[in-house]
Amino acid sequence: MNLENLKKLGANEYIISEIKKLSDFSKTIPARIISQYAGIYRVANSPENFFTAFLSGKYKSKIKSKTELPVTGDWVILENKQSTNLPVINIVQRFSKIEREHPHKKYPQVLAANIDIAFITVSADNLNFSKELILRYIALMKKNNIDFKIIVNKIDLNNNHKDIIKTIKDLGIDTEKNLFLLDSINKIGYEKLSNELIPFKTSVLIGHSGAGKSTIINNLYGKIIKKTSEVNPKNFKGRQTTISRDLIILKNNHIIMDIPGLNYVCAEIDKEIIEKIKQLSLSCKFSDCKHITESECAVKKAVESGEIPKEIYQQYLKENKK
Repeated sequence: MNLENLKKLGANEYIISEIKKLSDFSKTIPARIISQYAGIYRVANSPENFFTAFLSGKYKSKIKSKTELPVTGDWVILENKQSTNLPVINIVQRFSKIEREHPHKKYPQVLAANIDIAFITVSADNLNFSKELILRYIALMKKNNIDFKIIVNKIDLNNNHKDIIKTIKDLGIDTEKNLFLLDSINKIGYEKLSNELIPFKTSVLIGHSGAGKSTIINNLYGKIIKKTSEVNPKNFKGRQTTISRDLIILKNNHIIMDIPGLNYVCAEIDKEIIEKIKQLSLSCKFSDCKHITESECAVKKAVESGEIPKEIYQQYLKENKK
């Protein structure tokens, strides 16, 4: 087995050592999951050599939690057969993962595996740029012990670049090293970002729907490989076009993952924000205000100003319907 090919797919020394423990190279093939569609995986054991794979019955019987299911970015051991559709018989222990809690799911959801760095990606327009939202993504990265940097995309939709920089700096971020302002239409800011994309390392773009992550990947790659959509003039969001998690090898050999936009990011600050909504509701014009269509609603005003994250507001409404 050519281990150098695995390194080209992002395998570090830890992954190589774990693969050696699990593999009999005469009978098995180590590979990385490049993408997944339900129970079918597209895997590779070199940048040029791809297979389809599925979970073997024996491996399925060992699974006790959905968090143990392989996801894009995972390294797996395949049974070596004369076929291009191979069974997964083992999974290599992850060196990192991004996992989120969700109030309506029994198990946490693993969003990405074996990531070296995450780029928190948000849109700069006034309707979608939120300090609270960025804080939530930062909390998620810290909880998972993932190094991160911040991309503010679509700066062509916001002329207050100094205010954006100040907002990020106020979060304790070194904006010179860890903030990237991108105008993806005119491809401004990409040189600085490209310098951060180290060959044979793996990153992920993680952010809200419509932040322009697919456009960023297309610009980094140099041609359109991810479907994109036009921006909605009402909310300045692009429709969510990424529906699967994919690893893409850039021309400089950096590996980047695009995942669907997140509509909910659970963090420890949820309880504080819910309590804040309850306190604000006392200032609404109507004592029985539902915070949906009523006039002079203090909660809606806080959402519109960005004081309350939209996803927490929506979650609060769902919870109070029960």
